[in-house]
Amino acid sequence: MVGVDPKSEQEVIRRSFEEKVIADLLADASVTGDVIPSEDILSDLQSQVPSIDFERYININPSANRVVIHFNPEGQSAEIEVPSQLHRDLGPVIILHEIAHKLYSIDILTNEILNHPLAVNIFTLARTIEDVRIELEMEQRYPDTIDVFKNRAQYIMPIYKSHTPSEFGSIVDNLFLHLRGYMPSYKGDSDHARLAQQFIDAGNDRKAKVATIIKLAEIINNNDEQ
Repeated sequence: MVGVDPKSEQEVIRRSFEEKVIADLLADASVTGDVIPSEDILSDLQSQVPSIDFERYININPSANRVVIHFNPEGQSAEIEVPSQLHRDLGPVIILHEIAHKLYSIDILTNEILNHPLAVNIFTLARTIEDVRIELEMEQRYPDTIDVFKNRAQYIMPIYKSHTPSEFGSIVDNLFLHLRGYMPSYKGDSDHARLAQQFIDAGNDRKAKVATIIKLAEIINNNDEQ
Protein backbone atom coordinates (compact mmCIF):
# COMPACT_ATOMS: atom_id res chain seq x y z
CA MET A 1 0.00 0.00 0.00
CA VAL A 2 1.09 3.59 -0.63
CA GLY A 3 3.00 5.03 2.31
CA VAL A 4 3.59 1.71 4.09
CA ASP A 5 7.21 0.96 4.97
CA PRO A 6 8.09 -2.29 3.11
CA LYS A 7 10.61 -3.43 5.74
CA SER A 8 8.12 -2.96 8.58
CA GLU A 9 5.44 -4.72 6.58
CA GLN A 10 7.66 -7.73 5.87
CA GLU A 11 8.73 -7.95 9.51
CA VAL A 12 5.12 -8.01 10.73
CA ILE A 13 4.26 -10.65 8.13
CA ARG A 14 7.28 -12.79 9.08
CA ARG A 15 6.53 -12.64 12.81
CA SER A 16 2.86 -13.32 12.19
CA PHE A 17 3.59 -16.57 10.38
CA GLU A 18 5.77 -17.65 13.30
CA GLU A 19 2.56 -17.98 15.31
CA LYS A 20 1.87 -21.22 13.38
CA VAL A 21 -1.90 -20.96 13.73
CA ILE A 22 -3.95 -23.85 12.41
CA ALA A 23 -4.63 -22.22 9.03
CA ASP A 24 -0.85 -22.10 8.41
CA LEU A 25 -0.35 -25.71 9.50
CA LEU A 26 -2.97 -26.82 7.01
CA ALA A 27 -1.23 -24.90 4.23
CA ASP A 28 2.13 -26.49 5.11
CA ALA A 29 0.54 -29.95 5.04
CA SER A 30 -0.53 -29.44 1.44
CA VAL A 31 2.86 -30.56 0.09
CA THR A 32 3.54 -33.52 2.42
CA GLY A 33 2.23 -37.05 2.78
CA ASP A 34 -0.05 -38.49 0.11
CA VAL A 35 1.04 -36.39 -2.89
CA ILE A 36 0.05 -36.65 -6.54
CA PRO A 37 0.95 -34.56 -9.63
CA SER A 38 -0.48 -31.05 -9.50
CA GLU A 39 -1.62 -31.43 -13.11
CA ASP A 40 -3.93 -34.25 -12.00
CA ILE A 41 -5.29 -32.10 -9.17
CA LEU A 42 -5.98 -29.21 -11.54
CA SER A 43 -7.69 -31.53 -14.00
CA ASP A 44 -9.94 -32.91 -11.26
CA LEU A 45 -10.66 -29.40 -9.98
CA GLN A 46 -11.65 -28.26 -13.46
CA SER A 47 -14.14 -31.14 -13.62
CA GLN A 48 -15.53 -30.41 -10.15
CA VAL A 49 -15.69 -26.63 -10.58
CA PRO A 50 -16.10 -25.98 -14.32
CA SER A 51 -17.11 -22.36 -13.75
CA ILE A 52 -13.53 -21.39 -12.75
CA ASP A 53 -10.87 -21.19 -15.44
CA PHE A 54 -7.93 -22.63 -13.49
CA GLU A 55 -5.42 -22.14 -16.32
CA ARG A 56 -6.07 -18.41 -16.04
CA TYR A 57 -4.76 -18.34 -12.48
CA ILE A 58 -2.32 -21.23 -12.01
CA ASN A 59 1.31 -21.71 -12.99
CA ILE A 60 2.94 -25.06 -12.09
CA ASN A 61 6.58 -24.51 -11.10
CA PRO A 62 8.70 -27.55 -10.14
CA SER A 63 10.98 -25.22 -8.14
CA ALA A 64 8.16 -24.04 -5.89
CA ASN A 65 7.84 -25.64 -2.45
CA ARG A 66 4.29 -24.52 -1.67
CA VAL A 67 1.29 -22.78 -3.20
CA VAL A 68 1.89 -19.02 -3.21
CA ILE A 69 0.58 -15.85 -4.85
CA HIS A 70 3.07 -13.56 -6.57
CA PHE A 71 2.30 -9.85 -6.75
CA ASN A 72 2.98 -7.33 -9.47
CA PRO A 73 4.58 -3.90 -8.78
CA GLU A 74 1.15 -2.34 -8.16
CA GLY A 75 0.57 -4.76 -5.30
CA GLN A 76 -2.06 -6.77 -7.15
CA SER A 77 -1.90 -10.55 -7.30
CA ALA A 78 -0.47 -11.60 -10.65
CA GLU A 79 -0.42 -15.39 -10.61
CA ILE A 80 -0.65 -18.36 -8.29
CA GLU A 81 2.34 -20.68 -8.35
CA VAL A 82 2.06 -24.32 -7.31
CA PRO A 83 4.72 -27.05 -6.99
CA SER A 84 4.70 -30.06 -9.29
CA GLN A 85 3.11 -32.23 -6.59
CA LEU A 86 0.52 -31.53 -3.91
CA HIS A 87 -1.31 -33.45 -1.20
CA ARG A 88 -4.15 -35.43 -2.75
CA ASP A 89 -6.85 -33.93 -0.49
CA LEU A 90 -5.40 -30.67 0.82
CA GLY A 91 -3.84 -29.50 -2.47
CA PRO A 92 -7.18 -28.73 -4.16
CA VAL A 93 -8.34 -26.80 -1.09
CA ILE A 94 -5.16 -24.71 -0.98
CA ILE A 95 -5.42 -23.89 -4.69
CA LEU A 96 -9.05 -22.78 -4.33
CA HIS A 97 -8.14 -20.83 -1.21
CA GLU A 98 -5.42 -18.83 -2.99
CA ILE A 99 -7.69 -18.14 -5.97
CA ALA A 100 -10.26 -16.85 -3.48
CA HIS A 101 -7.65 -14.46 -2.06
CA LYS A 102 -6.91 -13.22 -5.58
CA LEU A 103 -10.60 -12.70 -6.30
CA TYR A 104 -11.78 -11.21 -3.02
CA SER A 105 -8.96 -9.93 -0.78
CA ILE A 106 -7.44 -6.47 -0.41
CA ASP A 107 -4.23 -5.36 1.32
CA ILE A 108 -5.09 -4.55 4.91
CA LEU A 109 -1.64 -3.77 6.35
CA THR A 110 -2.10 -0.01 6.75
CA ASN A 111 0.26 2.25 8.69
CA GLU A 112 -2.36 2.30 11.43
CA ILE A 113 -1.79 -1.43 11.93
CA LEU A 114 1.98 -1.42 11.32
CA ASN A 115 2.53 1.32 13.91
CA HIS A 116 0.33 -0.32 16.53
CA PRO A 117 2.11 -2.10 19.43
CA LEU A 118 -0.07 -5.17 18.72
CA ALA A 119 0.70 -5.14 14.98
CA VAL A 120 1.63 -8.84 14.78
CA ASN A 121 -1.45 -9.97 16.68
CA ILE A 122 -3.68 -7.70 14.62
CA PHE A 123 -2.34 -9.04 11.32
CA THR A 124 -2.53 -12.66 12.50
CA LEU A 125 -6.18 -12.16 13.40
CA ALA A 126 -6.89 -10.27 10.17
CA ARG A 127 -5.38 -12.80 7.80
CA THR A 128 -6.97 -15.77 9.63
CA ILE A 129 -10.46 -14.29 9.70
CA GLU A 130 -9.97 -13.12 6.11
CA ASP A 131 -9.27 -16.77 5.23
CA VAL A 132 -12.76 -17.58 6.49
CA ARG A 133 -14.34 -14.64 4.67
CA ILE A 134 -12.89 -15.36 1.25
CA GLU A 135 -13.74 -19.06 1.42
CA LEU A 136 -17.34 -18.27 2.35
CA GLU A 137 -17.41 -15.73 -0.49
CA MET A 138 -16.13 -18.32 -2.95
CA GLU A 139 -18.64 -20.93 -1.80
CA GLN A 140 -21.46 -18.45 -2.32
CA ARG A 141 -20.23 -17.40 -5.77
CA TYR A 142 -19.15 -20.92 -6.85
CA PRO A 143 -21.29 -23.52 -4.99
CA ASP A 144 -19.33 -26.37 -6.60
CA THR A 145 -16.40 -25.45 -4.35
CA ILE A 146 -18.30 -26.39 -1.17
CA ASP A 147 -17.58 -30.10 -1.54
CA VAL A 148 -13.89 -29.43 -2.23
CA PHE A 149 -13.53 -27.41 0.96
CA LYS A 150 -15.35 -30.13 2.90
CA ASN A 151 -12.49 -32.54 2.14
CA ARG A 152 -10.33 -30.57 4.56
CA ALA A 153 -12.53 -31.46 7.53
CA GLN A 154 -10.85 -34.81 8.22
CA TYR A 155 -7.50 -33.05 8.77
CA ILE A 156 -8.69 -30.11 10.87
CA MET A 157 -9.36 -31.64 14.27
CA PRO A 158 -6.34 -34.00 14.42
CA ILE A 159 -4.03 -31.05 13.70
CA TYR A 160 -5.94 -28.88 16.16
CA LYS A 161 -5.59 -31.45 18.94
CA SER A 162 -1.93 -32.25 18.34
CA HIS A 163 -0.32 -28.81 18.17
CA THR A 164 0.27 -26.46 21.10
CA PRO A 165 -0.14 -22.80 20.13
CA SER A 166 0.35 -19.81 22.40
CA GLU A 167 -2.65 -18.57 24.36
CA PHE A 168 -3.23 -15.97 21.66
CA GLY A 169 -2.76 -18.58 18.92
CA SER A 170 -5.36 -20.77 20.59
CA ILE A 171 -7.90 -17.93 20.42
CA VAL A 172 -7.12 -17.43 16.73
CA ASP A 173 -7.50 -21.16 16.08
CA ASN A 174 -10.82 -21.33 17.89
CA LEU A 175 -12.16 -18.34 15.99
CA PHE A 176 -11.15 -19.92 12.69
CA LEU A 177 -12.77 -23.25 13.56
CA HIS A 178 -15.94 -21.60 14.81
CA LEU A 179 -16.40 -19.13 11.96
CA ARG A 180 -15.64 -21.78 9.35
CA GLY A 181 -18.19 -24.17 10.85
CA TYR A 182 -15.85 -26.81 12.31
CA MET A 183 -16.71 -25.82 15.89
CA PRO A 184 -20.44 -25.09 16.40
CA SER A 185 -20.06 -22.88 19.47
CA TYR A 186 -17.25 -20.49 20.32
CA LYS A 187 -15.86 -21.24 23.78
CA GLY A 188 -14.21 -17.87 24.39
CA ASP A 189 -15.37 -14.31 25.00
CA SER A 190 -18.52 -13.58 23.01
CA ASP A 191 -17.02 -10.23 21.95
CA HIS A 192 -14.31 -12.12 20.07
CA ALA A 193 -16.78 -13.92 17.84
CA ARG A 194 -18.97 -10.83 17.45
CA LEU A 195 -16.10 -8.64 16.25
CA ALA A 196 -14.70 -11.38 14.02
CA GLN A 197 -18.09 -11.66 12.33
CA GLN A 198 -18.19 -7.87 12.04
CA PHE A 199 -14.84 -8.03 10.23
CA ILE A 200 -16.27 -10.59 7.81
CA ASP A 201 -19.42 -8.53 7.25
CA ALA A 202 -17.29 -5.46 6.40
CA GLY A 203 -16.29 -7.15 3.13
CA ASN A 204 -13.63 -5.00 1.46
CA ASP A 205 -14.40 -1.82 3.38
CA ARG A 206 -10.76 -1.31 4.45
CA LYS A 207 -11.50 1.39 7.02
CA ALA A 208 -14.16 -0.70 8.76
CA LYS A 209 -12.01 -3.84 8.65
CA VAL A 210 -8.97 -2.10 10.14
CA ALA A 211 -10.97 -0.48 12.95
CA THR A 212 -12.69 -3.76 13.80
CA ILE A 213 -9.58 -5.95 13.81
CA ILE A 214 -7.63 -3.47 15.94
CA LYS A 215 -10.47 -3.42 18.46
CA LEU A 216 -10.56 -7.23 18.54
CA ALA A 217 -6.81 -7.49 19.15
CA GLU A 218 -6.99 -4.90 21.92
CA ILE A 219 -9.84 -6.73 23.67
CA ILE A 220 -7.97 -10.03 23.53
CA ASN A 221 -4.81 -8.35 24.86
CA ASN A 222 -6.70 -6.61 27.67
CA ASN A 223 -8.32 -9.90 28.68
CA ASP A 224 -4.90 -11.59 28.74
CA GLU A 225 -3.52 -8.89 31.04
CA GLN A 226 -6.32 -9.20 33.59
